[in-house]
Amino acid sequence: MASVTIKARRFARGDILGMYKECLTLVRSFPSIKREELFQDIRTEFREKASLDDPEKIAHAVEVAMRGIATMRKYTGVESKGARWTLDLEQDPLGQAFHEQRRAEEEEARQRAQADGKADGEPKERLSLQELQRRADALAAREDALREEEGDVLRVTR
Repeated sequence: MASVTIKARRFARGDILGMYKECLTLVRSFPSIKREELFQDIRTEFREKASLDDPEKIAHAVEVAMRGIATMRKYTGVESKGARWTLDLEQDPLGQAFHEQRRAEEEEARQRAQADGKADGEPKERLSLQELQRRADALAAREDALREEEGDVLRVTR
């Protein structure tokens, strides 16, 4: 968020009332469970600050209000266009492009699988029964070796 710095000056009553009205309008659409509490806090704070006389304190209060307005605008999606207020709601939050890209990626993966000969769960190469048995024996031997190492480690650490 851009930093807002206000120099101490006299603010027109209309400027302050405009900020007050904008705060109340924005808080009505602010996405929070405590919306009513925020509404009352804004009303109370503006009324308390109405009696300020010191230009520095007024400038600080205006700066805080402007930061609050900027934050609420960011979260509510409400844009000010003169006296008109609009709220743009996106119909497809993920976007049509997202869905199209996902379908294209799935189709590409399916085509690659077919090109590799893996379509319908079919393996790329067919192994003979002897080759399958040899691989199973090698895995079993590796597993036995790991168990022996694990046993040695357990004996050493005890």
